[in-house]
Amino acid sequence: MMKKALLSCRLGVLMLAACDLWACAQKVKGEPRPLAFYYPLDVELAPDGTHAYVVSSNFDHRFTSGWISTIDLEEVKPRDPADGTIDGAVDGVLAPGKVIVAEGGQLSVPSLGGPLAVEPGPNGKVAVLAHRGEQVITVLAIVDGVLSCGDAESTAGLTSVEQETDCDRRHMFKLNSPANLSAAEWGTTIPLAALNDPYAVTIFTSNGETRVAVGFLSRDSASPGLVLVYTIKLDSDPILEPWLRVPLGSGVGTTSGASSLAVHPAGNGPTGGVRLAVGSRRLRADDLQSTVFDIDIEAMRAAPFATYATPHGLSDVVGGFDTVDLTFLPKEASVVTSGLFAAGDFAYVANRSPDGIAILDARLVPSEAGRLAGQFPSRNPRYAVLDFVPLQGAPGGVIYIPRANDGDVLAALSLDNNEVDLLRVTGGQVQPAARVRDIGNGPFGSTLATLAGHDPWLVVATFYDHGISIVTVPKGDLTRANCVVQIRDSSFGATAH
Repeated sequence: MMKKALLSCRLGVLMLAACDLWACAQKVKGEPRPLAFYYPLDVELAPDGTHAYVVSSNFDHRFTSGWISTIDLEEVKPRDPADGTIDGAVDGVLAPGKVIVAEGGQLSVPSLGGPLAVEPGPNGKVAVLAHRGEQVITVLAIVDGVLSCGDAESTAGLTSVEQETDCDRRHMFKLNSPANLSAAEWGTTIPLAALNDPYAVTIFTSNGETRVAVGFLSRDSASPGLVLVYTIKLDSDPILEPWLRVPLGSGVGTTSGASSLAVHPAGNGPTGGVRLAVGSRRLRADDLQSTVFDIDIEAMRAAPFATYATPHGLSDVVGGFDTVDLTFLPKEASVVTSGLFAAGDFAYVANRSPDGIAILDARLVPSEAGRLAGQFPSRNPRYAVLDFVPLQGAPGGVIYIPRANDGDVLAALSLDNNEVDLLRVTGGQVQPAARVRDIGNGPFGSTLATLAGHDPWLVVATFYDHGISIVTVPKGDLTRANCVVQIRDSSFGATAH
């Protein structure tokens, strides 16, 4: 329900080519949100595994706010198993209203919502949404799969634009508040410019607490990038409690901040704990290279205000990196369950300049660099490049698809070519196997769904045509993979890019 009583109605540089974020992000009064998707920037699986959350960024501010739609994947029903057509689809397109949940299925949030993180596991109770070019983080509670962000009717402390959302002040956490900028846990006052573009988020558990890491891009050479870690306190005020600041001083070249975040499955070796991998993106012509950073959470927390983000420069190996997305060999991988490798032994990175997938050695190896003597095991991932697989069309994301007894698959989205490449993967060996074309205009965010009775589904947000596409990854012959349906409002058309 919208806050309608008191007021009249009224990506980022997602691809870094559409237009400059700050030029596009004019806050203007707009239309009420539709029962549809609009410039979706991300899609994530709900904890129950049968629903997904779609983030409509409202990139051009046509509507009064952005929003998150909850879609029921079980409503995507095959009409004819023989040809794979979907019940209710017209020319391969299904209306969003057929899959958006009727009760609580759309939640208005600030515009320019981009990366969405959902607490892992079937019992996840929280999600966090960053907003490109906005100094706000939206914290969402999950109850029986339904998202909420506080009192939808509250207007206290909100701007006129924020009052158009279904969120209250506490759930829309202000990064630019004096309390956050000068929090003692940061060890310094954070400049406002460093928080302009929250771009990557991930949720993890550390010492029994649920935490979120937020990575920021940077357009200022004086602010080379930053990761802030908060403890999530759903029942407290503030809802995000400062916990750890990680400045990304590169040491091996310049960096433009955090473009991707992932939790290393191996943690901190024998002692457990959490370590993060941070990929950086090059935004300026004078950047020499991009970097993968290793963050040992326990080491940094034990030595406040010391930098233990260990940089690993990659450009000297493959001629320049722009790390768009990063994922690890998961514990569900067939080579892990068969005992050939361990979870986290390899990282797979979607890159631009050059375009392709890089395979990194992410195994923990003995190292003395950046460790507190005698307090922590000296084992770090090297992130050495093992291989590079060239792909076409500006990879926009990569996702690992475990398939027991059938060979695991990497799926790489092509933003420019509107397709997804499927690659067979066995640990550090990756081989292109199939390409699914015409999956929608501008595929970017994606999630994996494994519903009973179906082959794995890759659920993809297609930014430029305001849709969601579902690509099936069949058993056996991957050349049979296809886009079974697109879910979108055809009246919106598509934006050229």
